Amino acid sequence: MIGVVGDIHNTTLGIDPSATEGQAYFPYANPIQTFTGMTLAIRTSSDPLQLVGPEWTAVAEVDSDVPVSHVQTMKEVVENSIAEQRSTM
Repeated sequence: MIGVVGDIHNTTLGIDPSATEGQAYFPYANPIQTFTGMTLAIRTSSDPLQLVGPEWTAVAEVDSDVPVSHVQTMKEVVENSIAEQRSTM
C-alpha cells in the first residue's frame, strides 16, 4: 500500500519539516529494513495513561518479542521537545 502523509516533526518542533530530507514509512516486518525503535501514537479523549496496560497487551498479541517502553503523553513529548528553548529564554 502506498500513501502520502502531511509534514511531520520527527525530532523536535524547532526544525522545519520542509528543511529536512524526506521521510519513508516501512512495514514493521520489512526484511530489508532494520528497526532500532518505533513510535506508536494513540489519540484518546480519556486519560492517556489509562491505555498503557491495554497498549502493552495489544502489542504483545501481535508480537510478544516487541518491548513497549518509554511511554509518554503527547504533552510530555512536546515539553521535552521545547525544553532547551524554554530554559534559554
